[in-house]
Amino acid sequence: MTQADCTLTSSAFSGALRVPGKVNLPSFGRATPPMTIACTDGKKTVTQTVEVTNLTKLKAQENAAAQVLWGGGLLGAAVLAGMSSERDKSLDLYGYPPKIQVK
Repeated sequence: MTQADCTLTSSAFSGALRVPGKVNLPSFGRATPPMTIACTDGKKTVTQTVEVTNLTKLKAQENAAAQVLWGGGLLGAAVLAGMSSERDKSLDLYGYPPKIQVK
């Protein structure tokens, strides 16, 4: 779908937008409920469920991948993985992924 009208629904909120687009979604930490996205482009409707994501872990994985790509190599990835395992997981941030692709 290149352009579509979408509805976003969960047990905590609902909304609508035209995609491609950007929207700020609420976060309820670990209690963030699954969200259903239904998009219609006039010809077909696509529905997708989005689950809560550990955003802290996602960011650490992105940083490790960047280290491998930009010269840190395996050593850089190993250091970041070690730092990730030592972090206080009770402080992790949860919410919806920063980028959602409806397929």
